[in-house]
Amino acid sequence: MPGLRFGGSRGGRPGYAPSWMDREGSRGGRASSRRGTSRRGSYNSGTAGKHSGAKIKDSYQRRDGNGGKERVDAPCINAWKVQDRKILSLVAVPCSDTTTKSKNSEKWVCTLTLGKTGRKETETGFYNPETGKLTIPDRQMVVNPKAPNGGYFGTFVK
Repeated sequence: MPGLRFGGSRGGRPGYAPSWMDREGSRGGRASSRRGTSRRGSYNSGTAGKHSGAKIKDSYQRRDGNGGKERVDAPCINAWKVQDRKILSLVAVPCSDTTTKSKNSEKWVCTLTLGKTGRKETETGFYNPETGKLTIPDRQMVVNPKAPNGGYFGTFVK
């Protein structure tokens, strides 16, 4: 029989499919197309946002003694991280005071700023020009501006 698609019954008429089976993309039930969502939004709607990022620049501006700004032609790394619902930002520049250089890394000065409080801490970091990563051993953190999707700033475990 050409009209026979489903063995169930609808309204006492055997041989006809229920109306919800006629929809394309149906998975076998009325609620199946709405499973896991609600009108107010789902707890699992969409993907999580970024939690960290980092960028490296070829030059930066710093304040001079007269209240103006001067351009410094040295690399600078800016990074941010969301940790415990607080933002942690980092600005790192090469340290000009040192004369000692390692084969693999350069000494950098890192200024960490904690979110709303604005508390600043200064740490020493080591930048590896080959890999492009900056490690801060005292905090066990690493900054990788070359990481995909906008860079990475987070914990570093050997």
